[in-house]
Amino acid sequence: MIKKSLVGFLLQGLGSVLAFVVQFYLAKEFGATEYGRFNYYFGIIGFTSIFLIYGFQYSVSKYKDTVNIQAETLNSFSLLCIVVIPVASVVFYLNNFSLILIMFLVIGTISFSLLEIFRILYTTRFESNKAIFLKTWLFNCLFLIVALILNSQLEFKENLLLALVISCSIISIPLFVINVRHVYISLDFIKKSAPFFLIQLFYTSHIYLAKIIPSIFYGYELIAGISVAILVSRVIALIGSTSSFILMPYFSDLFRINKVDEVKVIYKEIRVINTSLTFPILACILIYSEKILAYISDDYMQYSLILIVISIGAIFPIIFGPNGTVILMTKSFKKEINSGLILISTFLLFSLLFGSLNILVVPLAFASAEILASLYKVLVVKKILGFSFDYKYYLKLLFLLTVNLLLCYSVAHMESNLLSYLLSGLVLFVSIAVNMVVLSDRKNINKYRTAVYDFRNSFKL
Repeated sequence: MIKKSLVGFLLQGLGSVLAFVVQFYLAKEFGATEYGRFNYYFGIIGFTSIFLIYGFQYSVSKYKDTVNIQAETLNSFSLLCIVVIPVASVVFYLNNFSLILIMFLVIGTISFSLLEIFRILYTTRFESNKAIFLKTWLFNCLFLIVALILNSQLEFKENLLLALVISCSIISIPLFVINVRHVYISLDFIKKSAPFFLIQLFYTSHIYLAKIIPSIFYGYELIAGISVAILVSRVIALIGSTSSFILMPYFSDLFRINKVDEVKVIYKEIRVINTSLTFPILACILIYSEKILAYISDDYMQYSLILIVISIGAIFPIIFGPNGTVILMTKSFKKEINSGLILISTFLLFSLLFGSLNILVVPLAFASAEILASLYKVLVVKKILGFSFDYKYYLKLLFLLTVNLLLCYSVAHMESNLLSYLLSGLVLFVSIAVNMVVLSDRKNINKYRTAVYDFRNSFKL
């Protein structure tokens, strides 16, 4: 289990670096206005895609042993397209979008949704490495190449949107054509997935709406700043979501055969690993926020506080553990809907009512929503697994955050040269090691050492 997670972390981590480099470069190359406009349209595509993906990332793991997951998922997706796409097209038209823009948004929504669905299917079949390759590596390489080609050949303000549509379509449309056999009228899997759709709707809408709502009060530049902040903070979230996605099928199997004690062990181990990896990242963001944004452009440095606020919100689901994964794979999975309601209602309430007051309101609403939802899930899992409040764990977290900040600050003012990069790498390694030692049970330290050793040897000929 740990070895699989380490491989997933490595592939996702390196893929995330690629994604950030691509997005950072595009934000710099196209400027805040064009990059903000693209993210506004991407927010629309992402929000619409929720109604096509329909919570399948959860339901396929829940019902993978009782139905033909691939056939049911692709068939349900096809049926949903028949309903969702015409409705979305009308909404786009009523918002005075041009016909060419409506076409881009529709094709982008379908292809983006399909790419996510195939990632879900591969992961459920325990082929998470293939899923990460498709969604993270292949897509980002294509996106960058196509965007640069279009920008050099076309004088078109929607080049980034067109690049997204082309990149997603090249990957997902052929996969759909190859794998879909026929479409038949059956709503059974859609009905089973309905509670999970509500969870997805409540849980992911704020990520896309945070790219749309600022357009009501401000311009595309703020959307660009918030989008970059969310992108950077997703480094933290991706570590947690990767392990959760890998663990979901395992947790489902363990609960099905009533091995709750084993779930508790894995839950605590993943919480330790995720927290150990993300604390140094959070410390770097808190200290280097302006420098991180300056790599794009000095114009983005004014959004450093937005980056800090959103990153703080992103760390709470990690340090509290994979609670959502546990809830979704038990009979209490509908409580995740309550958690999602807390999240989306908090975000919408504050961002819509007070968004015009200050540019920090939407980021604060974003972070507060994630924190409150995470706290609710902790209470739910506490009842499911019979945990008592582990105050020692949270005291350790406060101690380790201080240590990580001090270690990161120790190299913050060094000149940029080879020695500073080497020392920064050493500080990162030491921070992770200290976190693991302090947070782990003594009996698990040898297990982690063995897992890393085996992982390293797996690359030897």
